[in-house]
Amino acid sequence: MKAPIYRFLLSLVLLSSLSVMVAFGKTDCEGSIVDCGTTPEAIFDQQGRLWLVNVHQGFLYLQYSDNQAQSFSTPVKVNAAVERIESRGDSRPQIAVDKAGRLFISWIQKTEGKYAGRVRFTRSLNQGKSFDEVRTINTDEGLIGHRFVRMQLDSEGNILLAWLDKRDRVAAKKKGKEYRGTALYSVRSNDHGVSFSPNTNLANHSCECCRLASAVDAEEGMYLFWRMIFNKNTRDHALLYLPKDQPAQALFRASHDQWQVDACPHHGPDMEYMDGKLFLAWFSQGDAQSGLMYASYNPQSNRFSATQSLDASPQASHPQIAGNGKQLFQVWKRFDGEKTLILSRVSSDQGQSWSKDKVLTQTAGSSDHPMLIRTQQKVYLSWLSADEGYQLLALEY
Repeated sequence: MKAPIYRFLLSLVLLSSLSVMVAFGKTDCEGSIVDCGTTPEAIFDQQGRLWLVNVHQGFLYLQYSDNQAQSFSTPVKVNAAVERIESRGDSRPQIAVDKAGRLFISWIQKTEGKYAGRVRFTRSLNQGKSFDEVRTINTDEGLIGHRFVRMQLDSEGNILLAWLDKRDRVAAKKKGKEYRGTALYSVRSNDHGVSFSPNTNLANHSCECCRLASAVDAEEGMYLFWRMIFNKNTRDHALLYLPKDQPAQALFRASHDQWQVDACPHHGPDMEYMDGKLFLAWFSQGDAQSGLMYASYNPQSNRFSATQSLDASPQASHPQIAGNGKQLFQVWKRFDGEKTLILSRVSSDQGQSWSKDKVLTQTAGSSDHPMLIRTQQKVYLSWLSADEGYQLLALEY
């Protein structure tokens, strides 16, 4: 067996047993489902309020905290009727809030058919007290894959929804043509979610089972960073820029790890925009590079930095990257044989050098992927584990 395939199979065993969120079986939520639900997604608004949405027994629930997650408001149901909601690992609900306090939530509703789903969307105009009727965003009616939705707002509240979509693969198959992977689709809204642009194919031959990363630059243009299929079956990463109110620009290949695998990694990347640059973090088991990786991209010069190894351990997974304008932080998971550790490091020189790795927290039980969220001044770890419940930890060095 070739070494890259062996590393991949080993990673799948470890990640399936340690990194995938499971139902914790807690029934007494004591007025809050923060510790009972799965895949919590959190965000701070302009006033510093923490908003959190997660999934519990067929509903999305929204809660907020004004005291750094020490306590939460009474949960509010986002969807009025029970749905089969994708809620584990890389496939998770999305939440965003604009300057006016409008809340936007998107998720994937499972449908009949293998790996099939719909992109769902709703919004609240009254601080989460109630929500609009839920809408389906993908306009084709096939019971096929529309999955791994990503939502991004710019500073004016314009919305981008991007997801992985199999309609072009299905169409190619009907014509007897080969189509590798899936397509990357998107819509935009410039009226705060009242209406959306037509479904648009941004790229073909994307890897079909990894989350997308996004970021907004100083000109309100949006970047997407995700795993693509290059050549026949090389699963490296691509970067795409969508200028404000303009068509998408050329697609760039962002990693050259040469990961040759005909399987689903379930391991999407992350990205941050700060000081005119993009900072990228991802996972690979390629022939050229293996483990957790980091690089930066300068849009002005159209150049990528040399790739750095974040953690080459086969037990390392799910890197996240975020900055507060002065410092850049990375966090990731690593299993040490007994416990899952959440490790972090910081850079004060735009990622040219990094501090020593630091253990933020740990658990002996199952846990969700780590997530980074930020205010204007601080970056926080948002993380749920079965034994410890939900944690919000400020990253301070």
